[in-house]
Amino acid sequence: MKHIALLLFVTVAIMLILFTSCARAEPDVDVQVSILMDDISIIRDENERLREENDTLRGENDMLRREIERAESSETFSSDSTVSPDPSPTSSPAPTPTSSPAPTPTSSPAPTPTPSPLPEPTPSNLANMDYFTLSPAAHENSWTSHNGDVLTWGTARQDNTGKIYANGGILSGRSTGLLDSPSIGDGHSITYLLNANYSTFTGYIALAWESRDTQRNYQIRFWNADNDIILYESPIISGGTLPIDFGIIDVSGITQFRIERLSPERGLSQIGIVDANFHY
Repeated sequence: MKHIALLLFVTVAIMLILFTSCARAEPDVDVQVSILMDDISIIRDENERLREENDTLRGENDMLRREIERAESSETFSSDSTVSPDPSPTSSPAPTPTSSPAPTPTSSPAPTPTPSPLPEPTPSNLANMDYFTLSPAAHENSWTSHNGDVLTWGTARQDNTGKIYANGGILSGRSTGLLDSPSIGDGHSITYLLNANYSTFTGYIALAWESRDTQRNYQIRFWNADNDIILYESPIISGGTLPIDFGIIDVSGITQFRIERLSPERGLSQIGIVDANFHY
């Protein structure tokens, strides 16, 4: 196709040149026509030759295409018809049985039992304990009634500040001195049998509400009656004295514990040992 286009282009160019030459020189018409016919014949022959070459090239091209297709077809057939040989069966060796060693039994150590802490024993409330002995005798002792019962500070009774005590206590409410008592050292006592069962003693000393304005003076002492040793001695207590927390009294190893009220004056003022407990 490229050759034909080139041939046409050359033909047109030659014709233009010829017409241009004729126009300039104005030669004889017959001569020019003859020349032109010769040129056309030449061009026609050349065109025929080019067409034959083009046909030849097209035939070669078709032949080459058929050979390529035939080669591809042959290669595909060869690839499809090739049979892979079956792999020779190989027998896998039977696995040798291995016996797992029996696990060695491990005995977990028995857990050491943790002993639960024993509940702390309930303290003994002084108000609920029986006395062991009195001095002087019951009908004269300020810690008891005339028939010998211990005077108790009830849970509804108020001290001189209006406070009440959930555990109550014991009360000294009668005259503790004789008419001729010369000093505060004369007094009445009540003794309890502890049998060395307790370690400490706690509580308060307080004036009763009814005796909040007393003009008399009092003092409380706690004794180790086994050896006549004073364990605690309160300050002088009178009207306006606030309740006293006597702290923690060591009573370990004591068999007899004595509480003493001291006063040189006769009278009916009431003073108590309240919220008092013996602890194990």
